[in-house]
Amino acid sequence: GVNKSVAVTAAGAGRFDVTGQTSAPVSMTFALPATLVSGANNLTITNWTGHHNTSNSPTGGTSFTPSGAATAATLSGAATGALFVFVGAEVQPGGAQPPGTYNGTVTLTVVY
Repeated sequence: GVNKSVAVTAAGAGRFDVTGQTSAPVSMTFALPATLVSGANNLTITNWTGHHNTSNSPTGGTSFTPSGAATAATLSGAATGALFVFVGAEVQPGGAQPPGTYNGTVTLTVVY
């Protein structure tokens, strides 16, 4: 029954690696679940946080709120353009939330 947050800097945060043309501008959108599922049990997930960076670090780049609305970014100027995207969120279990392994799908769409 206690809310738990996973920060973008935490070991359990999600990470996406994007590669493409050097220094290319990109637009990112997310499809985010409202709940995680374990069998017939649901666990609310909310308060999504995000961070993108041209180096593989969840600090030193740009923080944003993942959503279906477009977020602009630019791939690195390295030989192969790179962008690292980190996501975190908060789960909000009910008082009698059954234990289990809860799963959900986060989809990142990148257009450039």
